[in-house]
Amino acid sequence: MATVFALVVMLTAACTAPQPAARGGDLPLAGTHWVLQVITDDAVPRTPSLTIDFGSGGHLSGSDGCNAFHDTIQISGRLAGTLMACADAIEVRARAYREALQRTTRFAIEGVRLRLYDGTGRTLAQFTPAKR
Repeated sequence: MATVFALVVMLTAACTAPQPAARGGDLPLAGTHWVLQVITDDAVPRTPSLTIDFGSGGHLSGSDGCNAFHDTIQISGRLAGTLMACADAIEVRARAYREALQRTTRFAIEGVRLRLYDGTGRTLAQFTPAKR
C-alpha cells in the first residue's frame, strides 16, 4: 500500500514529529538516505550519486551530483546550496534534479521507492534507499 501525502504537510510532520509506523512495509521518509534512480523518464547514472535526506526539524539535504544543497521544508521554491563548476553532462542532470525538487507538490513511498510528483500527478523523480 502506498503512503501518499501532500508534500509540505507530510514533510513538516515527518521531520518534526515521531515517524508513524510504515504501512505495508513502506520505508519512512525521514532517516532514509534516498538515491535518485529516475528523473522524469530518464535513468540516472550511478555516479555521481544524486541524493536527498530528510532530517529532524524540517531539514533536508543532499547532492545534485555536483553541488551539495540544504534547506528547511517550506514553500519557498529555492534550495540553498553550493555553486561549483561541473562537467556539462553533470550540470545538465544537476539542474534537472533541482528543478524537479522545486516543482514537487507531493510524494509517495511505495515499499522501497520514493516518488516525487508535480501538481498534475506526473512523476518527476524516483529514488531508492542506499547505505551512507
